[in-house]
Amino acid sequence: MKILGRIFDGMMLMINIIASLLLIISSYSDHISPLKTVYPSFLGIMFPFFLIPVIFFIIYWGFRKRIYLLIPLLTIAVCWEPVKRYVPINVSQKPPKENVIKFITYNTCNMGREREWNDKKGNSVINFLKAEDPDIICLQEYTFFKDNKLITEAKIKKELKDYPYYHYSKATPQHNSGLAIFSKYPIKKTKQIDYESMYNTSCLYELDVNGQRITVINNHLESNKLSKEDREFYNEMIKHFQSEKLGTFKNTLISKLATGYRIRATQAEKLKKIIDEIDTPLIVCGDFNDTPISYCYQHIRGDLNDAYANTGLGPGISYHENLFLFRIDHIFYNNHYNVYNAKIHKVTYSDHYPMSAYFELKK
Repeated sequence: MKILGRIFDGMMLMINIIASLLLIISSYSDHISPLKTVYPSFLGIMFPFFLIPVIFFIIYWGFRKRIYLLIPLLTIAVCWEPVKRYVPINVSQKPPKENVIKFITYNTCNMGREREWNDKKGNSVINFLKAEDPDIICLQEYTFFKDNKLITEAKIKKELKDYPYYHYSKATPQHNSGLAIFSKYPIKKTKQIDYESMYNTSCLYELDVNGQRITVINNHLESNKLSKEDREFYNEMIKHFQSEKLGTFKNTLISKLATGYRIRATQAEKLKKIIDEIDTPLIVCGDFNDTPISYCYQHIRGDLNDAYANTGLGPGISYHENLFLFRIDHIFYNNHYNVYNAKIHKVTYSDHYPMSAYFELKK
C-alpha cells in the first residue's frame, strides 16, 4: 500500500508541476502581441482552468504532504498580480455622498431581447438604467428602430429624459448598431475612433463636470468571430463531450479566436496612442471582448487602473451566454480619481451584464 501511495503522490506531484508551469506561462502571456504570435493568447484565456488545479493542490498537499505545499504556494506568489486582477477580493467601501460620479457601462445586445415597445412595461434595459440612476451611461451595441411598434430613438430619449446630453455614433454606415453616451453633464466634444471593422468602433467624449474637463472613451472592440451556431456547438461539447466532433470544433474555434485576437491587437495599439496623449481625468470603458489576461487588456490599460480589479469582488463574469463565462467588459481610469465599489449587475436583459463604479475627482 505504501508503494501505491508513493506512486500516486508522484503522479499528483507531476500534475502539480505541469499545472504550475502552465499557470505561470498563462499569467504573463498577455505581454506578447498576437501580431507576433497568437498562441500565447490561447494560454491567457485558459488562465482560470490552470488556476483551479493549483488552488486544489494547496488544499491537497496541506492534508497529504506539506513538504510539497511549497510548489503551489510559490506558484501563486509568482502569479499573484494576475490572480488578484482576475479574481479580486476587495472590501466594500461607501462612496462619498457628494462630488461623486456614478458610472455605468453596458453592452445592451441591441437594447435587450425586447424589440417590441410596450407603453406600460417599456424596455427592460432602459428600466434598469432608470432605476440605477447613474450620472454617465456608456452603451455598446446600442440600437433603435424607425418602426413605431419597436423601440425608437425618440422613445429612448423620452424615457431617459434626466440625461439632457446624448451622443450616438454608428459602428459603420451600413449598420444601425453603435455606441451611445447619456450624461447629466455637458458633452463638449466628441470624436469617433474608427477601425477597419464591420461592427466595432470607439468614441471619445470630453465632458464638463462642474467646471472640470474629463475624458471618456467608450469602446466596442472586435468580437471573437464566433457565430450563434459556434457558441451552441461549444455549449453542447462542454455538456456532452463527443470525441468525433472534437477536431472540427478545435479547428473552428482556434481559427476564429486567432483572427479576433489579431484584430483586437491592432485596435488596442491604435487606442493606446490616443490614451497616451490625454492629460485630463480619463475613463476608458466598454466591451473589450478580451479577459484580464490578454494582450488587448494589458496594452490598453498600460498605466491606468482597473476599477473592478481594484474595488470589485470575485471573478466578475460579465459575459454569460452558452457557458462562455468571462469578464470581457472593463472600466479603466487614471490617477485623477478615487474609485469605489465597482459592481457587476446580474440582470439578464442582454448577453452581457452591466458594470458600474463610483468616481470621485481628486482635488
